[in-house]
Amino acid sequence: MITSLSTAKPYRRISSLLFAGFVAALAIPLLLLAAPDAFSASAALSWDAPTTNTDGSPLTDLAGYKLYYGTSSGSYSQTINVGTTSSYTVTGLLGGTYYFAVTAYDAEGNESAYSNEVSRAFTTQYTLTVSKAGTGTGTVTGSGISCGTDCSEAYDSGTVVTLTATASSGSQFSGWSGGGCSGTGQCVTSMTASKTVTATFSTTTSTSYTITASAGTGGAISPSGSVSVSSGSSKTFTITPSSGYKIADVKVDGSSVGALSSYTFSNVTANRTISASFTATASTVTVYEDAEDKTTQGWDIYDNDPSGATISNVYDRGRASRVIKLSGSGTKNGYRLRNSDSSSWGNTSQFVAEWSMKYSREYTIHLDVETSAGHRYLTYQPSLPSSSSTGEYVYYSLGSSSKDGKWHTYTRDLQADLSNKQPGVTILKVNGFIIRGSGKVDDIKLKNN
Repeated sequence: MITSLSTAKPYRRISSLLFAGFVAALAIPLLLLAAPDAFSASAALSWDAPTTNTDGSPLTDLAGYKLYYGTSSGSYSQTINVGTTSSYTVTGLLGGTYYFAVTAYDAEGNESAYSNEVSRAFTTQYTLTVSKAGTGTGTVTGSGISCGTDCSEAYDSGTVVTLTATASSGSQFSGWSGGGCSGTGQCVTSMTASKTVTATFSTTTSTSYTITASAGTGGAISPSGSVSVSSGSSKTFTITPSSGYKIADVKVDGSSVGALSSYTFSNVTANRTISASFTATASTVTVYEDAEDKTTQGWDIYDNDPSGATISNVYDRGRASRVIKLSGSGTKNGYRLRNSDSSSWGNTSQFVAEWSMKYSREYTIHLDVETSAGHRYLTYQPSLPSSSSTGEYVYYSLGSSSKDGKWHTYTRDLQADLSNKQPGVTILKVNGFIIRGSGKVDDIKLKNN
């Protein structure tokens, strides 16, 4: 309320001082561009215009108002003559509590006492701006910042902000600058002023080196040939002997590292070489069928649909020996050779198969094996099918002459055939000999070389 002036003239009063919108309350919009180093606040105030003097007589000579404010209650360091308007917005207010009051004055300059006082506390805010530099790319994240897309944020004075830089693929984070931050760790900065922090990203140069891998006769190395390896990475090579061979030596960059079955290059920073050599082991042979015993022990018909398929032990004049004759409806019937007690061979050391055959029609031969990648059928036919050899069946052609009605003997290195189609897969054991089609077979055996 306005008290009486010192003059004898009765004077007007201001009923109350209001902040815009509500009594004794401030609207505090943040003006982001109001100051270069801080967010200033503004106070929108309004008051009731007086209509009478203090003695109750009508007010006829109101000339204007003066707005007082400062940071101490009742002691105002700033004065603004706002004219006849009954509202005003004070701008440029920084942190701290401000106190406001208003007076009225007449045409002669007589001024009323202060109105009621209102106050409001303001918090100083500072802007943290993140910029990115360098030839690489990446993002910077922190409370309220995802730069990327949002690279600045306002914080209350004294707020501690932690920023984290993450490089994109093909880039690396090189370090911080500005805002008191440096190095490649997190940037931790206290907001005592507006500041800019720069994150520098650089592109990474992908350097690769070549490891040349080779294997001599009697085995394989996987992967083989010229193998590209990224700088600083590792690469493992697997050495596998063929049946009848063992690893003699492995040399890395020309120096022996022993008869290893695998070798790993770590932290590759130059071109390297690895070579494997093999030596033959003593020759051993296991004969599973030669028919001279005049029996068909070990044989069974595993697919007798259509029925009528037979297995017999007969004398072949052209071969001048006894052989096994398989008769049925061509490749619709299937025949299998295992041990005499019908168990699988389970041969874990002899992976070279040999057999003789006389066929004049289509046939399919399977060598049933267990491998490091599961069950496989090494499959031999007169010609290759359209199917691939990436799964359970691994296909090879013995040529059209294999069904010319004459006796032929075939020797197949099963491990070499498997490695050729499925590198890195090794045979663990051979279980049996399977054949579809009508014809004659003889001398089925496994050898170690």
